[in-house]
Amino acid sequence: MAEYISNFTVGFEDTVARNIAYELGGAEILYVGDGFACFKYAGKPEFVARLPFINNSFAVITKYRGGGMTFEKMVRGAAKKTFRQAVDGRSFRVRFSMENQFVKVPVNVLEMAEWAISKNCEMGVDRMRPGCEFWFIIRRDGPAYFGQLLTKRHDKRGGAALNSGELRPELACLLCLDHVFDASTVVCDPYAGYGAIPLHIQRQCKYKTMYVNDRDAGLVGRLKKTALGRGSGVVITCGDAVDLRHIAAGSVDLVVTDPPWGYVGKYGDIPDFYRRALAELKRIVKEEGEIVLLTGIPAVLTGAAKHSKLKVRSRRNILVNGKKAAVFTLHK
Repeated sequence: MAEYISNFTVGFEDTVARNIAYELGGAEILYVGDGFACFKYAGKPEFVARLPFINNSFAVITKYRGGGMTFEKMVRGAAKKTFRQAVDGRSFRVRFSMENQFVKVPVNVLEMAEWAISKNCEMGVDRMRPGCEFWFIIRRDGPAYFGQLLTKRHDKRGGAALNSGELRPELACLLCLDHVFDASTVVCDPYAGYGAIPLHIQRQCKYKTMYVNDRDAGLVGRLKKTALGRGSGVVITCGDAVDLRHIAAGSVDLVVTDPPWGYVGKYGDIPDFYRRALAELKRIVKEEGEIVLLTGIPAVLTGAAKHSKLKVRSRRNILVNGKKAAVFTLHK
C-alpha cells in the first residue's frame, strides 16, 4: 500500500482518523495528532485528494527518520532514489516547508531537487505556474517527508479565492462530520455569511429542509445566486438571527453556524448579543436537537450558554488561521 500524509484543522484528530478510515475503505492509520495524519491506502491517489475535510494531502515518496534532518540531506537522498509521481502533471515546482512555513533554500539545493524530479518523472520545471508540486517537509516531531502534493485547495473554494473572513470549506465540513443528517433532518445556519456551511451540507449531507440566513443583504443576494438558490428544501432569508420568526419553535434538528466573533452593531456588547442569539436558537431547536457553534471567544459563549440554560455537550479547542477558537455542541 502507498503511504500518504494529510494536514487538517488542529483539534479534530479523532474525527479525521475515523472518517479517513470510513471514506477510504481499507486504509491503515499509522499516526494522527496535532492536525497531521499519516496512513497507508491501496486505492487511487485521487480518492485521497477528494477528502473534503483535509487541507492538504501528499503521496509520500520518501520518509526520513532521525534527528538533525536538513533540506540538503533530504534532497541528496532523493537524488539517489528512483521514484515515480503519484499523479501526472506537465510541469512541477519544488517547495520546502518547515513547521508549516515555506522557507528558502540555497540555489544549489533547489536545483538538485528539480534535477532529481525531472530525471524520475520526466516533467519540466515551472516555478510560477506548475502543473503539480513536490514538497520537502520537516516537522518538529516525527519523520520528515518528501512527497507530491495531491490537493489544490490552499485558500480557494471551487477554484475561486476565499473572501476575507470566509470559512474554509474543509472546516465547514469538519463542523458537520460528527452530527447525524438524514432525509428527515431540518438544519439551520442563521449566520451563513458566504455560505460555506450550507453549501457543504447541500453537497455532502442529506436533509429535508435547510434554513439559511444572514443579515447582510449583499451576502444573501450572493447566496441566492449559488446552488443554494436553486436547491430543493432550501429557505434563504435576510434578517437578524436573534429573531427567526419564520422558523417555528421546536422544529429544527440541528443548527450549525459561525456567529460573529466581534462587534455586532446595535447590541450593547458581544456577550449581550450571544445571550440573545442562543435564546433564539434554543427556541427553534427540538428537545433532542443540537446547536453547533464555532467561536473565537469561548469564554463569552460559555457564559451565554449558562445564561440561556443550554448545556454544553462537548467543546473542541481548535485553531483557525493560527488563532485559538472552539467548537461547542449545545443542547437543551
